[in-house]
Formats: sequence, structure tokens, C-alpha cells
Amino acid sequence: MANEKKEDLFGLWVWLIFTMFMITGIATFFLVEDWLPTLIALGGGLLWAIASFRIVPPAFAGLMLRLGSRVSIGGEEKGEYLTKKEGWTFIFPILEKIVPISLQQHEEEINKQKEGESEEVYKNRAESFTIAEGVNIFPALFCIFRVKNPGRVFELEGGIDEHGNSPALIKMIHDLVISGARGVSAKMKLENILSREVEENGTILPIGEKIKNEIISSLDGLGAEILILRLIDIKFTEDAQDVLNALENIKKQRLGKESETIEAEKRLAIQKLDSQTLVNKAEAELTRARNEALAKNAEIAAFVGKKMGEPTTAEDGEKYAKYQIGLRVAKSLETGTKVIIPAGDVSKVMAGLINVFDASKSN
Repeated sequence: MANEKKEDLFGLWVWLIFTMFMITGIATFFLVEDWLPTLIALGGGLLWAIASFRIVPPAFAGLMLRLGSRVSIGGEEKGEYLTKKEGWTFIFPILEKIVPISLQQHEEEINKQKEGESEEVYKNRAESFTIAEGVNIFPALFCIFRVKNPGRVFELEGGIDEHGNSPALIKMIHDLVISGARGVSAKMKLENILSREVEENGTILPIGEKIKNEIISSLDGLGAEILILRLIDIKFTEDAQDVLNALENIKKQRLGKESETIEAEKRLAIQKLDSQTLVNKAEAELTRARNEALAKNAEIAAFVGKKMGEPTTAEDGEKYAKYQIGLRVAKSLETGTKVIIPAGDVSKVMAGLINVFDASKSN
């Protein structure tokens, strides 16, 4: 709060001095016949306003320097400094100065193969990384970052260039991404590198996010933040290619075994379906036979005068069989057709009826 009041005090003095020049000019116009003092006072006020006026360009922050040093707000331990937003503003001439610092996003392609560059030249120039299997790779990374705290960026070596950028910050971001990628890749297997993802505490993260999390604390100290960081390409050395080929063979073998398992499961499913069909057919036949036996048993019971559901005997079945034979003979006589039933056939008919009776009884 004390620093904010201090800032207001200097801003107030700018307007007080300008007002003093204006009042002096107006007073001399009425009190002094000579025009020169009036012109001097009004001219002084105009020059003061021009000297105090500043414009901060769009997408820039105006870092305020007072007596050659940054103006801290909220205490030195917070590392926050007074800045002016884009647009017009006033400063106290001579005592204060504004340094424009770019807030625009910066794109950086890190460790990428240049256009027209041969594979051999690229691998001799670029950074290589060792992964968990002990082989070397050349990952290309894409990074977008911006200034978050202009006051901290200003204190980096080299200061701010004519475009409002910090060359030291760009180099440090490059070096941080390289070191972060090296630390992350050292713990990763080749299959994770190929998938561009890594598991962390049960969560799947893109490799770029994992690298960003590794270096985020260092970024706060630089006054910058990374918006996007991703792995865009991977080049392999010969030893890495050997590992790739081995992984590919393992993958093919695994796919072959999975195909064999699927085929075996299909055959088993078909066999189960066929077996179930036979079982269903046998159950249907058995049910039909049972129903026929029960129907015949009911006829015998009705013939001998027993109630429905009351058990019948072999004698009841024999009586019913004889009755059926007699019925057939009577029908033949009624039609005038002579029918001869051999004794053997009578025995067969009787035996068949008795067998039906026994089958229904057993169920």
C-alpha cells in the first residue's frame, strides 16, 4: 500500500506542476502588460506536458524506472514491480522512465531438423537424449511462451532489446526445455516416447506437459510462462532403430497369438452352439414322448373309470388294449369289410399299449 501511495504522489506532482505553469501564465496575462512572461509560462506548461506524456504500445507492458531502479509494489519478496498498461500515460520527466517490454507470445522450435539439412548433419548438431533402454533419440519440440512478470525479465543478463524482447530469456527457455526433456526421457521407455504419452500418478500426460511440469518452478523465477510445449518429431540413432525393430517383432508375435486365441474361442463357441442345439432337440423329443404317454395314460384311466391323476395298473392297460382291438373289429364289421387280425398282431398291440402305460407311469 505504501508503494502505491508513493506512485500516486509522483503522478500528482506531474499534474500540480502542469497546473502551476498554467496558473502562472494566466496570472501574468492579466497582471503584466508584457506578453513574454505569459508565453514563457504557457510554453513551459506545454513542454512539461509533452515531456511527461508517454504511449505504451499494444501487447507491451511499460516497466516503470524511478531514479534508475524498478518500483517495487507489494514488497520486494513478491518480486512484483510497477508497470503501465498499454495506452497513454504520464511520468515525471527526468526522475522516471518507461521501458516497453513485449508481452507477445514467442514461438520456438527446439532441436528440430532444419529445412535442407541432411540427416547426418542434423544428428551431429542436435541434442541427443538417452532413454530408459539406454538408446539415443533426437526429439524435436515446439514451444510457445510469453512474459508473465516484466520486472523479473528486466533483471536478466543483456536486458531488453529494441523490440522489447529479452534475448537472455529466449536462450534460457531453450536451455530449460532441453534439460527438462533430458530428465524426463531418461525415465521413459521407447514405447512411451512413440505414443507421446507418459503415466504419472495414474494420469496419462502428453510428454510436453510432463516436461513443462518439470521446469515450471524455474520459469516462475524468470518471469515467464510456457503456454504450449509438445513433442512434434523423433529421430532415431541406429541402436534405437534396432530396438524399434525388436519391438515391432514382439508386437507381431503378440498379435499372432491374439489371432489364434480368437480363432480358438470362435471354434469353441460354435461347438457349444451345436451341442446346445442337440440338447434342445433331445429335450423336445423327450417332452413330446412324455406328453404322448401322459395322454395315453389319461385315456386308460378314463376307460376304467378312474379319476384324473389317479394311478392306473397293468391290468387297466390290458383291459384298454382288448377294448381297442374289439373296437377295431366292430368297425370292420360295420363297414362290411372282413378284417382278420392274427393272434401275433393282437399280442403286439397289447404289448405296445402296456409299454406306453409303463412309460407314462415311470414319468
